[in-house]
Amino acid sequence: MGTSGAIRGRVLVVAIVAALIATACGASTSTSTPLAGIDSTLGSQGPSSGVTPSPATKPVKAPKPTPRPTAAPKPKPTACRGVIPSSLSALQGPLRLPLGPTTSAKLWYVVDGDTIRLSNGEYVRLIGMDTPETVKPGTPVQRYGPQASADLKRMLAGRSSVILEKDVSNTDWYGRLLRFVWIRSGTAWLQLDYELVVRGDARIDTIAPDIRYESDYASAERVAQAHHVGRWATC
Repeated sequence: MGTSGAIRGRVLVVAIVAALIATACGASTSTSTPLAGIDSTLGSQGPSSGVTPSPATKPVKAPKPTPRPTAAPKPKPTACRGVIPSSLSALQGPLRLPLGPTTSAKLWYVVDGDTIRLSNGEYVRLIGMDTPETVKPGTPVQRYGPQASADLKRMLAGRSSVILEKDVSNTDWYGRLLRFVWIRSGTAWLQLDYELVVRGDARIDTIAPDIRYESDYASAERVAQAHHVGRWATC
């Protein structure tokens, strides 16, 4: 074989190799194209394409906080308006007799829970205690004021006179006599100042120097509070 024949043989081999390579490349291209088409088709189609999409994940709700326990309500007293035992009244209680000088006076009428008027026109302010206002000018009727007035009227009903006991002071700023007021029931004595406190009509209000029965009134007020009577009622 001459030189030209050798060259032609080499060219033939190169052509064959090139043809084989081209064939292989064409097969690779034809195989990948349908896959790309399928991918694009699936990407553009919705639920009607027959492919079931994965369900969307629902948001998880946060658990509700556990409510804080509330304190149990305190039980109310079974008797919101108690009754003072009769043995605790001044008639049989600690105030059996006046300790200071006394005078008898004619009663005219009851002004309010802690004031009376005598037949000579003088006013008497019961001392050592204080009841809610009912007739004070410029002051509205206060809670339990009418009850205190009614109780004092009941204790003095049918009586024409009272016994007045002086402590130290004679009169107050308004010119009223400052006195402890007593009544008699047979041989027993009843001090109205103390009685109004123990019934819950009045609160203790001792003002120096008139403090003779201060400790007795303090005990009476504790009794009234413990029994929930008058102004100390829980309902």
